[in-house]
Amino acid sequence: MLPIKQFSNYFHENNSINAYNQIQITSKCNAKCIFCSNEQNPFEIERLDFRDPKEIEKVVWATPFINGYIHLNESLPGRISEGEALIHPQLFEILKIIRKKFNNTIVITTNGSLLTEEMIQKLACFKPIEIVISFHSTDRENWKNIFNLGDQQYEIAVNSFNLLNRYKIPINASMVTMPNWLGYNDIEKTLKFFKDNKCNDVIIFSSGYTNYTNKEVVNK
Repeated sequence: MLPIKQFSNYFHENNSINAYNQIQITSKCNAKCIFCSNEQNPFEIERLDFRDPKEIEKVVWATPFINGYIHLNESLPGRISEGEALIHPQLFEILKIIRKKFNNTIVITTNGSLLTEEMIQKLACFKPIEIVISFHSTDRENWKNIFNLGDQQYEIAVNSFNLLNRYKIPINASMVTMPNWLGYNDIEKTLKFFKDNKCNDVIIFSSGYTNYTNKEVVNK
């Protein structure tokens, strides 16, 4: 018997929506996307710290079976902010914990800005693994404005597609389309980039707004 009160809100959120194949590890993020739902939610979003690997180990070993993919830091449709999995300082310890019990494909969603060759080499040790890159424009300035990140992060994100293919790690992409701001030509170029870089699947979202959204963003 595992005392429920010993677990963080990550655990309670997963249970509340029966997301047993999702393992949230952080609410922190190194980007601040212009359309981030956490900044415009009509209800309060909880931002939690890095999840303790000891709790994750308890959850993993208490789970008898997981069917299909294991999603690491997939966005939960609830009250906890999504975050960037790759910034967790004990990421590889967490991957080791998962691999000790499960050989399911691990899917990591990321903005790509930390996918250096060194990072990808380490991730490749935990195959089968898939990467979902949130990537909304191939244009340098557009990308930087969307994520509120710099030139170095842009270069890392763009180059990560080639590196992931080199290390034979499957790539999926997610894209928020903003034709009023970026134009349809920008969207077409980005989709061609996905095709040229052998992305298996592309998830396309349309940005939405609430009364809490910055009016400058809406007008774009």
